[in-house]
Amino acid sequence: GDIDPNWIEQLNSVLDDNKLLTLPNGERLAFGPNVNFIFETHDLSFASPATISRMGIVYLSDENISASSIVQRWLKTLPAEKNGGVNVWIDKYFYRALDMCRRIDTVISTTEFGMINSCLSHIVSNCASESDFLCGLIDGLTSNMMKKDRHVCEKTLQGWIGESCDWTNEVRCKIDDSVFLPNENIVISSRIRRALMLLRPWIEKHDPIIIVGPEGCGKTMIVEQVFVHYKSTGVATLSCNEWTKPHDVIQKIEETCLLSSSSEGHVYRPRDTQRMVLFLKDIDVVAMDEYGTCMLISFIHQLLTYKGFFNSKAIFCRVERVQVVISVHGRFVEGRNIISRRLTTLSKILCVDHPDAEEMTSICSTLLARQFENKENLCVPHEIKNIEQRDGFAQSMVNILISVKAAVRSDGNYDYKFSLKTLKLWIENLTRYKNCMFISCVTHEALRQFGDPISGKESYKNIRRIIFSTLNEYHDESLDGGKINHFSTLGDGSLSFNSCLSPITSR
Repeated sequence: GDIDPNWIEQLNSVLDDNKLLTLPNGERLAFGPNVNFIFETHDLSFASPATISRMGIVYLSDENISASSIVQRWLKTLPAEKNGGVNVWIDKYFYRALDMCRRIDTVISTTEFGMINSCLSHIVSNCASESDFLCGLIDGLTSNMMKKDRHVCEKTLQGWIGESCDWTNEVRCKIDDSVFLPNENIVISSRIRRALMLLRPWIEKHDPIIIVGPEGCGKTMIVEQVFVHYKSTGVATLSCNEWTKPHDVIQKIEETCLLSSSSEGHVYRPRDTQRMVLFLKDIDVVAMDEYGTCMLISFIHQLLTYKGFFNSKAIFCRVERVQVVISVHGRFVEGRNIISRRLTTLSKILCVDHPDAEEMTSICSTLLARQFENKENLCVPHEIKNIEQRDGFAQSMVNILISVKAAVRSDGNYDYKFSLKTLKLWIENLTRYKNCMFISCVTHEALRQFGDPISGKESYKNIRRIIFSTLNEYHDESLDGGKINHFSTLGDGSLSFNSCLSPITSR
């Protein structure tokens, strides 16, 4: 693990020739000549000369492990009927593609060993033909890249064989909609389908997974969806904060797993399911100490490496049939901590892009249709009856989101987070209104979603201006920004237009 002066300096006397350990209570323990100390770490920046001078150092770098040696070891694990063809394609495409990807920055820093293992995990499930091999090569090498870099790699690799690996192709994306969790608020786009397909081989092998992406890109929804069709699989979620400690993870394991004793010691196994997914959300917000060490990340690394942990009684407990899935924001959000390469090397990394304007428009249009079709005693507004009108209305909602985000950033208010989640909540709340003019409901709800969180008066006026100007471009009748009527709550929880209330002339 990481070298911390707080404890490594106290071992200097043990590392001397006399091998004498002095405890805090003054007691001294002598170690015999048959006891050796081995420290494994990736960084010695906080180790003092007094500590370094007492040790012999063996340095292992990435250059000592060649890509060919990793691939050859992997080829020995393949069945004999697949080895021949894959071996030819490896020599023809793999090393050329790896050299190209080395020059491209990844979203999360990892080692070449981690990159190669991620790529090979997709190749092993796509060995039927040369085109399938190339698709697996693209999936594995580009899963940890930004969208623009990924498209450059995909275009280059597809040019080598002359075939396309488009994610919008139904043959390429072999996912049946029936396996998705039935939910009227979820729209499965090609971006989400790509993520689900990339996760599938990693989940089947119980590999640890890191999902990275900006806020509102659907990381949590992807984790919920991908385990729907896996029988007897439970998901235990732990939302991390700045003060999350390893004890919190241990407590979550104790809550969801059953401790049993065996000939090999104590073992934790899932309590109610065959397998369990330990989902750690936003692990990159956990605070680091003054030496750059995050105890939670170090604990997860120990859990993955040794398949267990030491409890409060210093007894090692193994953990079985538990898969670790982590979500982080990475460089998409400023101020987040960097995940140690010791952890990223062990994990498979998936980068989820933020939906673009076209995708958000399609999602909003679909949600609008679903919301009003599935609600009883609720007439469909004429503004969204046909597809063209609905798409135009959805486009205006997306334009408001984009304009508000730009205005918030220009004012320096980086604490306000508006995303696709805001649009979904906006659409869901529209079904609460009855006997109202639809465009007035939309305007009122837009002010609640985008205006109410804003604290500054001038910023609020700017948000208000954006909402009215954008909706005026879509709606035939001009909206008066100074005369928005109140809405009162009915007995059934819905909202109704109340004309007798005075108009809102100021915030």
